[in-house]
Amino acid sequence: MVSGANFRDLPGVLVKDNKVEWDPKVDGVLLASGKPLVPHYAMTFVRGTSPK
Repeated sequence: MVSGANFRDLPGVLVKDNKVEWDPKVDGVLLASGKPLVPHYAMTFVRGTSPK
């Protein structure tokens, strides 16, 4: 992993104006357990925005 990387750097996640959203062009990536690589709560935390 790259130092300073987070879920926003993963495939299927778009960042625009410090707001995250799903990339409609990329199918969701699932783990072997069947759970999504990027959990839904990460995308909806504080309406997808970050004060940082």
